[in-house]
Amino acid sequence: MSACSYRFTALPGYFVDNVAAANSSVGAKPVTARTRPNLGLIDRQYQGSDQDDKLLPWVRFRRHVEKLNREGSLTGESYKVLFLVRHGLSVHNVVMADVGSKEWKV
Repeated sequence: MSACSYRFTALPGYFVDNVAAANSSVGAKPVTARTRPNLGLIDRQYQGSDQDDKLLPWVRFRRHVEKLNREGSLTGESYKVLFLVRHGLSVHNVVMADVGSKEWKV
């Protein structure tokens, strides 16, 4: 079986660093989607872009990724955006485990 010839790298500066944010929060609690709008996408302008400030952050980001892919196609690089979301254990999960699923849903 041959080894994978792809190399993956996460680029900083696009999304909030959730590990650092959780570590700096009171009680080191993780940040949820409710408190982290836009899945943590940093609302910013991109270098070399003449994009309108009025565009939504995700539209600016999408255009930036498209530009990176156009430029990277010459060197064989490509850029992907992966959405990895995990449902964490919350208070309601713990209580449901204690009282039982049937009782919880009443």
